[in-house]
Order: sequence, then C-alpha cells, then structure tokens
Amino acid sequence: MKILFILEYFHPNIGGVETLFKALTDRLVNDGHKIIVLTTKVSKDSPFKEGSEKWIIYRFPFINRFIFTFLGFFPALYLSFKCDLIHTSSYNAGVPAFFAGLFSRKKVVITFHEVWGRLWFSLPYLSLPLRYLYFYYELLLIKMPFDRYIAISKFTKRALINSKVPEDKIQLIYNGINYSDFLPKSESVVENETYTFCFFGRLGVSKGLDLLLDAIEDLSKRNVKFKLNLIIPKTPKRFYNLIQKLISRKCIEDHIDQFDNLSFDDLKSKIKSSDAVIIPSHSEGFGFSAVESVALGMPIITSGKGSLSEVVSGKFIMMKDHSASGLAKAMELAIDDKWESSNLMKFELSNSVNDLVELYKTLE
Repeated sequence: MKILFILEYFHPNIGGVETLFKALTDRLVNDGHKIIVLTTKVSKDSPFKEGSEKWIIYRFPFINRFIFTFLGFFPALYLSFKCDLIHTSSYNAGVPAFFAGLFSRKKVVITFHEVWGRLWFSLPYLSLPLRYLYFYYELLLIKMPFDRYIAISKFTKRALINSKVPEDKIQLIYNGINYSDFLPKSESVVENETYTFCFFGRLGVSKGLDLLLDAIEDLSKRNVKFKLNLIIPKTPKRFYNLIQKLISRKCIEDHIDQFDNLSFDDLKSKIKSSDAVIIPSHSEGFGFSAVESVALGMPIITSGKGSLSEVVSGKFIMMKDHSASGLAKAMELAIDDKWESSNLMKFELSNSVNDLVELYKTLE
C-alpha cells in the first residue's frame, strides 16, 4: 500500500504528534509499505525532497498555516495520484487533503487533535475576527465528509459526535508516548529551598497561561514563597513577546525562571528538578504534557478540562474552579502537600501505531 501523509509539521520538528507520525511511518516502511509525506519546511537547512525507494518527504516553505490550506492543495493533488490512501490531521492540512482525495478518488483519514466549538469565543489573546475565523474554519473541516475520523481521546470523540459526525465513521485511538524515553536515570534528587512549579509546552491560546500568570500575581501579593520554571519556545514571536510584557506588567519576574530550546534530556531534567507540574489548559484534545509528566513521576495540578481527566493519574490536584483564583488555591494545596491519587495509566506509542495500521487494513 502507498500512503500519503499530509501534515502541517513532521519530524524533525519536535512535538508529541510529530513523534507519533514518525513512529507510524517508520513502522509502515518496515512492514513493506511505501510512504510519501507532504509537510512544511520549518528550517532553512531542510531539503525540499529527501527519501529512498520506500519513503519520500516533500517540505514546502509555506509561510503560515493558512498558506498551507490554500497552496497545499496543488502538491497534495499531484501526490494523491501516486498513493492508495491519504492520512491527514486537523487543522490546516485537512482541507487540501480532503479536496485532493475528492479529485483523485482516494480515501482520506483525518486525525482530529482537538475540537473547540464555542470555546473559540472564550479563549484569551484572540481578536473577535480571529475567533470567528477559527470557529467557522473548524466547523467547515468537521462538515467535510472524510472516510474516517480518528479521535485521540473520549473527549474528542464526544465532541465530534456532538458536531454531527456519524459515529460509525469515528475510531478512538489514543495518542501515545515511548515510555522507555522517560525512564529515570541515576541522578541526585534536587531538594528545592523554595517550592518550585513547572509549566512546559508550546505557546497556544488554550494552554491556560492567562490563568497561570494571574495566579502567580495573586500569590506573590500574598507573599507565598514559590518559584516557577517556565519552559516555552520563543515562537510564535508575537505570542512570546505578549507573555513577556504580561510578566513585566504584573511584576512577577522574581518568581519565574524562563527556559527555551532545551534538549530532550535537559527538558526532562528541568521538569524533574521541579516539585510539581501545572497544566491549567482551557481544553486538551489528548494532553501530551500530562502523559509525559506522569511518565516522569511528577505530581500534577490540572484543570481537568478536555481530555485531562482521562489521562492524568498518579498524584494530582484537580482545580475546583477554572480561574486564576482556583489555580492559586490548587498551588497552595500543592505547597501544603495535599494531593489526591489514582492508579497510574499508560498510553503506549506502540499501541497507537498498531491501531492505526489495523485501521488502514480496513480501508484497503
């Protein structure tokens, strides 16, 4: 079988989704299938085309996500005639993949990473025109009749069903991680003089940074002793600069140590050197940061929004109120060591890959 993957980002771009699709494509090649990947060129040093007889990656210099939506159709259509099946994902790669499959008469599978619906109108840091643009774009994508929809959590599956996607077209396949990558190494345990929280992940309007910064400001005014390891990228630059301005405006610099561009090992070490991880998201389709934190044995403060109630386990504190004051209260409970607990859950990457391969077989 020849499979065309149309994805906004792909390896070596770093992220849980990229890791999943890299493992999937590696498995398919090992099984004797042929793979074509159409994706975005994120580095000037990346070649436009690379590969072998069994796999080829095409990287196009799309300036932004919406350029991918419109201009991505042309290479997607050309490559779709060379394949038997197309696999894409939300958001912006989905539209060119659908129309490429429509014109080439190939089946198209889409992985939905999240479905926000009316949440678009309450998320922070978005202008009103952008809220409407994203809301209707998501609605358009959901209404396109793909052959299969992959939901990465029960929450996402319910959201798709509520959006009128036929349930018999939806398959629940959790994302996963390679747990061997998170096994602890022989290293001394850091005892922090000041209780240290950690927030890590990409910059996004759904990640709850608005609540986190307000909660830090609240606690700082009450002279609560704590620190935050804030591990975020410097891109998108506009969003990063906004966060810096808010930190300065709230006068909370003394409570925050910032890090970026850490290697995977350094990231794990910095997380482990903290006392707890904070995940205050407004919504999560799956929650890689939560699953990775559990794998590292970290206690978690979580909003419980979206899929977080499905994937958080071990020691945790669930915010009673999804607000800055609710997060500040949860942080105080963590400092006082008042945790809840549950049995550990695992989401193995190998299981995700196996389930996706089995899905392809049903579409041959």
